[in-house]
Amino acid sequence: MPTAHRAGRPGVNRRSPGQTRCRYCSRVLSTLEHYSGDCCSRPPCRERHLQNQLEAFRNDSARQIETAEPERYAIVVIPHRVGELVPVEPDRLRALANHLVTLTAACAGQPAAPVRPDDAPGTVPAVCSSCQGACCYHGGNHAAFLDEDTISAFAAQHPDLTANQISSAYLHYVPDLHFANSCVFHTERGCNLPRTMRAAICNHYECRGLKTARELGQGSHPALFIVARHDNAIIRGEFVNGSGVLP
Repeated sequence: MPTAHRAGRPGVNRRSPGQTRCRYCSRVLSTLEHYSGDCCSRPPCRERHLQNQLEAFRNDSARQIETAEPERYAIVVIPHRVGELVPVEPDRLRALANHLVTLTAACAGQPAAPVRPDDAPGTVPAVCSSCQGACCYHGGNHAAFLDEDTISAFAAQHPDLTANQISSAYLHYVPDLHFANSCVFHTERGCNLPRTMRAAICNHYECRGLKTARELGQGSHPALFIVARHDNAIIRGEFVNGSGVLP
């Protein structure tokens, strides 16, 4: 179960400007820094401040769901983007259909190509489900990144399909509702396209949080605390292990 949290603005420092020092490096804070909290703007101090906030949030969340030893869960920060589910716009659907006509005309009947990879095991899929597809918004202006390589790979796996049938196969997965301004296939359940039909970038792109999770998952930290942040605010957190999200 996700643990929600909204990081509020730090309390106003009641000491006068010029008297307050950074809690990490002891440097005298500027007037702006003074009224923003007790941490200066130097990157090392801001990094330590953020890490302390994340650890405090993890520990508080662990108490709420009665999870012991929260320090066992390595912290992974992912982006968060708020979206509204809306019907797929007719203009977007027509543009996708026209794009597919062009691609399939050039790619139908291509020789065999490598099969797309399946979902990665372990904790990595939970990172993407927690993020809810912030990277998918980039596909909104690029026809889901579908290109000749993608369509050729699908056509090679289905040599009996005509160009029109390949186009219809993709259009079949256009959902009734998708996230506004995002990829047409981006739904509340994730990508509506099967993995083998997606563009290579959709299968292989890794944000910083996903890279961190993969590295930790291969090392000594199969247990993760995934934190979604937006505009320096903590939105929610989830404890994840090899079995999935903790209840």
